[in-house]
Amino acid sequence: MRIVVITPEPTSLTDGYALIKVLLARRGVRDFFILVNQTESDKETKEAFTRFSAACKKFLEIEPVFLASVCSDKELLEAVRRQQPLLAWKPECRAALDIQSAAAKIRKLRNEMSDVLRDRPVLRVSL
Repeated sequence: MRIVVITPEPTSLTDGYALIKVLLARRGVRDFFILVNQTESDKETKEAFTRFSAACKKFLEIEPVFLASVCSDKELLEAVRRQQPLLAWKPECRAALDIQSAAAKIRKLRNEMSDVLRDRPVLRVSL
């Protein structure tokens, strides 16, 4: 299971695309889940994923799968300032709930894919 985290920023979309392009070219990896981070709205999430996915489909001929999104949240900045994990500082804030939801989806996917993942070698990429 490969999860690529992007934000709606153009540089992030470009970096995420480049990562997928390299993994496809060098390792033949074709399956990716996408987590859109630091979004202001569901609309922004959808637009970022749609742009990203369209580029992958058009130029790489692969279709990444939307996994989840994590909203932009001022409580995250406060947790960083306090040097505390967000889930410990404000577990009820929207970003923390988004993270918990994404983690639950990942656990579910891992359980569903356990047979496939068990036989797949760990991907090691040196930079």
